[in-house]
Amino acid sequence: MALLNNRADICVCEITAIIGLSQPAVSSHLRVLEESGLIRHRKDGLWVNYSISGGLGDNIRAILDGALGEIGKSRQIKDDLRRLFRTTREKICSDRKPI
Repeated sequence: MALLNNRADICVCEITAIIGLSQPAVSSHLRVLEESGLIRHRKDGLWVNYSISGGLGDNIRAILDGALGEIGKSRQIKDDLRRLFRTTREKICSDRKPI
């Protein structure tokens, strides 16, 4: 959520590269967040982009902002956010070796 709060339209490959979890684990967590209504996805060609839902009510958004503010104090989240701003899907895909 911290990544999505700092940059809209992040794909699974970017999240896995930043936080170091497997693609199935990240996809599973994203599915739960989407089913809860906190995030949404949209397809853009081959990419599936995730972002925080725009229709969150004021109370939910305030709770989310408060939680993300506290979470953002952790060293891990700060490191992840630094990687977020240095990571692009084009670089990730160009770095991958063919199977």
